[in-house]
Amino acid sequence: MLFDLTKLEKNTGNNHMLAIEAIEYFIESIPEGLQQIKKAINSHRWSRAADTAHQMLTTVSIVGITEMRKPLEDIEKLALKEHSNGKIDHLLDQIGKLYAESYVEMQLKQKELQDKI
Repeated sequence: MLFDLTKLEKNTGNNHMLAIEAIEYFIESIPEGLQQIKKAINSHRWSRAADTAHQMLTTVSIVGITEMRKPLEDIEKLALKEHSNGKIDHLLDQIGKLYAESYVEMQLKQKELQDKI
């Protein structure tokens, strides 16, 4: 299990609808954020890459996927230094793999919460 259910429940005040919305936002926003960071890095828009990584950090913190925090923090730091050397690409791949692993878990949790409403 990649995500901490207790963190999600705490962050949403045990509000099932809010938790469902947080999961939906995670599912939709992470792939988009990864693409935005790639585009920003390729066009040397370092501050945009850092801002996007920071926004993604907030999302993964709310849903409780702590394993994504460190790679996102590293991307933000590297982008703020305007430095990559391929490290950001590696970190993006790492996040993509974690997202793929967590996707099914998140969908199952979302369904479980919907059944409680």
